[in-house]
Amino acid sequence: SASATFGEREPLFLLVLKGALWLFGDAETPVRFVSLFASLGTIILSERIGRRLFGPALGLLGALLVAVSLPFVRESVRGMRLEVELVLLLAFIEVAFLASFRSVWLRAVLAGLVGGALALLRATYMVGLALPMAMAFFPRKPRGWIAAGLAVALMAGLYFPYRWNGYRRTGDWMWDKNGRWWANLEF
Repeated sequence: SASATFGEREPLFLLVLKGALWLFGDAETPVRFVSLFASLGTIILSERIGRRLFGPALGLLGALLVAVSLPFVRESVRGMRLEVELVLLLAFIEVAFLASFRSVWLRAVLAGLVGGALALLRATYMVGLALPMAMAFFPRKPRGWIAAGLAVALMAGLYFPYRWNGYRRTGDWMWDKNGRWWANLEF
Protein backbone atom coordinates (compact mmCIF):
# COMPACT_ATOMS: atom_id res chain seq x y z
CA SER A 1 0.00 0.00 0.00
CA ALA A 2 1.01 3.62 -0.36
CA SER A 3 0.41 4.35 3.31
CA ALA A 4 4.13 4.22 4.02
CA THR A 5 5.24 6.79 1.46
CA PHE A 6 7.26 9.59 2.95
CA GLY A 7 10.53 11.40 2.40
CA GLU A 8 13.97 9.90 2.27
CA ARG A 9 14.74 7.51 5.10
CA GLU A 10 17.92 5.54 5.54
CA PRO A 11 17.47 1.97 6.81
CA LEU A 12 18.75 2.07 10.42
CA PHE A 13 15.68 3.73 11.92
CA LEU A 14 13.39 1.28 10.13
CA LEU A 15 15.54 -1.60 11.38
CA VAL A 16 15.30 -0.29 14.96
CA LEU A 17 11.52 -0.04 14.68
CA LYS A 18 11.25 -3.47 13.11
CA GLY A 19 13.38 -4.92 15.93
CA ALA A 20 11.17 -3.30 18.58
CA LEU A 21 8.03 -4.63 16.89
CA TRP A 22 9.57 -8.10 16.60
CA LEU A 23 10.72 -8.11 20.22
CA PHE A 24 7.67 -6.61 21.92
CA GLY A 25 4.85 -7.35 19.47
CA ASP A 26 3.03 -5.48 16.73
CA ALA A 27 1.44 -2.56 18.59
CA GLU A 28 1.94 1.13 19.27
CA THR A 29 3.60 0.52 22.65
CA PRO A 30 6.82 -1.00 21.24
CA VAL A 31 7.23 2.06 19.03
CA ARG A 32 6.99 4.22 22.16
CA PHE A 33 9.65 2.00 23.80
CA VAL A 34 12.09 3.13 21.10
CA SER A 35 11.33 6.72 22.04
CA LEU A 36 11.64 6.00 25.77
CA PHE A 37 14.98 4.18 25.49
CA ALA A 38 16.44 6.77 23.10
CA SER A 39 15.36 9.60 25.41
CA LEU A 40 16.82 7.89 28.46
CA GLY A 41 20.04 7.17 26.59
CA THR A 42 20.27 10.81 25.55
CA ILE A 43 19.81 12.02 29.12
CA ILE A 44 22.33 9.53 30.52
CA LEU A 45 24.95 10.32 27.87
CA SER A 46 24.37 14.07 28.33
CA GLU A 47 25.10 13.67 32.02
CA ARG A 48 28.24 11.57 31.39
CA ILE A 49 29.65 13.95 28.82
CA GLY A 50 28.76 17.01 30.91
CA ARG A 51 30.34 15.46 34.01
CA ARG A 52 33.56 14.67 32.14
CA LEU A 53 33.80 18.11 30.57
CA PHE A 54 32.44 20.40 33.30
CA GLY A 55 32.20 18.42 36.57
CA PRO A 56 29.43 16.51 38.35
CA ALA A 57 27.15 19.43 39.21
CA LEU A 58 27.10 20.91 35.70
CA GLY A 59 26.80 17.44 34.17
CA LEU A 60 23.68 16.79 36.22
CA LEU A 61 22.31 20.24 35.40
CA GLY A 62 22.94 19.63 31.69
CA ALA A 63 21.09 16.30 31.82
CA LEU A 64 18.19 17.97 33.61
CA LEU A 65 18.05 20.71 30.99
CA VAL A 66 18.06 18.10 28.22
CA ALA A 67 15.25 16.20 29.97
CA VAL A 68 12.97 19.25 30.17
CA SER A 69 14.08 20.92 26.92
CA LEU A 70 10.96 22.02 25.02
CA PRO A 71 12.26 21.08 21.55
CA PHE A 72 13.30 17.65 22.87
CA VAL A 73 9.90 17.10 24.53
CA ARG A 74 8.05 18.39 21.46
CA GLU A 75 10.00 16.11 19.11
CA SER A 76 9.51 13.07 21.36
CA VAL A 77 5.87 12.93 20.24
CA ARG A 78 6.71 12.39 16.59
CA GLY A 79 10.45 12.57 16.13
CA MET A 80 11.79 9.20 17.23
CA ARG A 81 14.35 9.24 14.44
CA LEU A 82 15.70 12.47 15.90
CA GLU A 83 15.94 10.86 19.35
CA VAL A 84 17.85 7.87 17.98
CA GLU A 85 20.07 10.28 16.05
CA LEU A 86 20.80 12.32 19.18
CA VAL A 87 21.74 9.28 21.28
CA LEU A 88 24.06 8.08 18.50
CA LEU A 89 25.67 11.53 18.18
CA LEU A 90 26.33 11.62 21.92
CA ALA A 91 27.68 8.06 21.76
CA PHE A 92 30.02 9.17 18.95
CA ILE A 93 31.30 12.09 21.06
CA GLU A 94 31.80 9.75 24.02
CA VAL A 95 33.61 7.06 22.02
CA ALA A 96 35.67 9.25 19.69
CA PHE A 97 36.71 12.01 22.10
CA LEU A 98 36.07 11.30 25.78
CA ALA A 99 36.20 7.61 26.64
CA SER A 100 39.55 6.34 27.81
CA PHE A 101 40.62 3.26 25.89
CA ARG A 102 43.97 1.56 26.22
CA SER A 103 43.97 0.88 22.50
CA VAL A 104 43.63 3.45 19.75
CA TRP A 105 42.38 0.59 17.56
CA LEU A 106 39.41 -0.13 19.84
CA ARG A 107 38.53 3.57 19.75
CA ALA A 108 38.77 3.50 15.93
CA VAL A 109 36.55 0.44 15.60
CA LEU A 110 33.90 1.82 17.95
CA ALA A 111 33.98 5.28 16.34
CA GLY A 112 33.65 3.68 12.89
CA LEU A 113 30.72 1.52 13.97
CA VAL A 114 28.85 4.40 15.60
CA GLY A 115 29.69 6.64 12.60
CA GLY A 116 28.36 3.96 10.26
CA ALA A 117 25.17 3.69 12.30
CA LEU A 118 24.76 7.47 12.03
CA ALA A 119 25.29 7.33 8.26
CA LEU A 120 22.65 4.61 8.02
CA LEU A 121 20.33 6.87 9.98
CA ARG A 122 21.01 10.04 7.95
CA ALA A 123 23.27 9.94 4.89
CA THR A 124 24.73 13.41 5.47
CA TYR A 125 26.80 12.02 8.34
CA MET A 126 29.06 10.22 5.84
CA VAL A 127 30.65 13.56 4.97
CA GLY A 128 29.90 15.38 8.23
CA LEU A 129 31.79 12.94 10.45
CA ALA A 130 34.96 12.70 8.36
CA LEU A 131 36.62 15.79 9.88
CA PRO A 132 35.61 15.07 13.52
CA MET A 133 36.82 11.50 13.07
CA ALA A 134 40.20 12.73 11.83
CA MET A 135 40.38 15.21 14.74
CA ALA A 136 39.64 12.45 17.23
CA PHE A 137 42.76 10.56 16.17
CA PHE A 138 45.04 13.47 15.20
CA PRO A 139 46.92 13.73 18.54
CA ARG A 140 47.97 10.09 18.21
CA LYS A 141 50.03 10.48 15.03
CA PRO A 142 51.35 8.64 13.04
CA ARG A 143 49.28 5.65 14.19
CA GLY A 144 46.35 8.03 14.61
CA TRP A 145 46.01 8.64 10.91
CA ILE A 146 45.89 4.90 10.27
CA ALA A 147 43.30 4.54 13.03
CA ALA A 148 41.25 7.41 11.53
CA GLY A 149 41.42 5.66 8.16
CA LEU A 150 40.20 2.45 9.79
CA ALA A 151 37.29 4.31 11.42
CA VAL A 152 36.30 5.98 8.13
CA ALA A 153 36.63 2.66 6.28
CA LEU A 154 34.34 0.96 8.81
CA MET A 155 31.82 3.78 8.50
CA ALA A 156 31.88 3.53 4.70
CA GLY A 157 31.79 -0.27 4.88
CA LEU A 158 28.54 -0.11 6.80
CA TYR A 159 26.97 2.53 4.56
CA PHE A 160 27.90 1.61 0.99
CA PRO A 161 26.24 -1.84 0.89
CA TYR A 162 22.95 0.03 1.39
CA ARG A 163 23.72 2.24 -1.63
CA TRP A 164 24.88 -0.74 -3.69
CA ASN A 165 21.70 -2.67 -2.95
CA GLY A 166 19.59 0.29 -4.07
CA TYR A 167 21.63 0.62 -7.24
CA ARG A 168 21.36 -3.09 -7.96
CA ARG A 169 17.58 -3.01 -7.58
CA THR A 170 16.81 0.29 -9.32
CA GLY A 171 19.86 1.21 -11.42
CA ASP A 172 20.14 4.51 -9.51
CA TRP A 173 22.75 5.16 -6.79
CA MET A 174 20.57 7.84 -5.24
CA TRP A 175 17.27 5.98 -5.62
CA ASP A 176 15.95 7.08 -2.21
CA LYS A 177 16.74 10.74 -2.89
CA ASN A 178 15.48 10.93 -6.49
CA GLY A 179 11.90 10.00 -5.75
CA ARG A 180 9.51 8.69 -3.21
CA TRP A 181 9.84 5.17 -1.93
CA TRP A 182 7.81 2.92 0.29
CA ALA A 183 9.09 1.83 3.68
CA ASN A 184 7.29 -1.50 3.46
CA LEU A 185 9.47 -2.42 0.47
CA GLU A 186 12.49 -1.92 2.74
CA PHE A 187 11.07 -4.42 5.24
